[in-house]
Amino acid sequence: GLTDGYKQLDGIGSINWDPFIIAVLKSQGWNSMKDLIEAAKKNPGKISLGNAGMGGATGVASVAINLAFGNVFNVTPFQGGNDLRANVLGGHCDVGIFSQSEILANQDVLVPLVILYHEHSALDDLKNVPTLNEAGFENLKVPGGSFKSISVKKGTPDAAKKKLAEIVKKAYQSQAYQDFMKEKGLLPPPAYYELTELDDYFDELVAAYTPIMEAAGLLK
Repeated sequence: GLTDGYKQLDGIGSINWDPFIIAVLKSQGWNSMKDLIEAAKKNPGKISLGNAGMGGATGVASVAINLAFGNVFNVTPFQGGNDLRANVLGGHCDVGIFSQSEILANQDVLVPLVILYHEHSALDDLKNVPTLNEAGFENLKVPGGSFKSISVKKGTPDAAKKKLAEIVKKAYQSQAYQDFMKEKGLLPPPAYYELTELDDYFDELVAAYTPIMEAAGLLK
């Protein structure tokens, strides 16, 4: 869950978003997010929505989805991504929230229903997975993935932070790093954030996550 540790950091530069995708076994017969939601509403509490652990971003996303639709899912936490994947692939959990790499490794048996981000995947095999807006859920606000950035301990001298920010931004803008993001399907944040801009963006994320985490009992 969210702890006060994040308050002890100062932002340097944003790195990327690794978006989540909701997927099910092909044998389930749900071919869209609407199919899944309709089935869950008809059978409240019967369809298990798995995550990689309640203390992580997939856990928060699963709680947010469940709250948005009146607690119709059986939110089921697992011990990490491998455990979640094994249970979905084995038919013991109905729905999973996965990283793109997990979908790619199992695309012969999984149907990706929606990407929880405002942009399509950068990966050719997943670029046609609809966004929430395209799937008809434009008002559904949930954590869309894992946001990665570089920070330092609060109180680090401003001169050092500015120098680090210059280095990180140069690396971020390099063709090598842009190619790496494209190859891995990683997406840029809405804008490139550094220093106090990054701190403000992180505060926005925390503010968006807090009501969900309170509802899930994840705040420490």
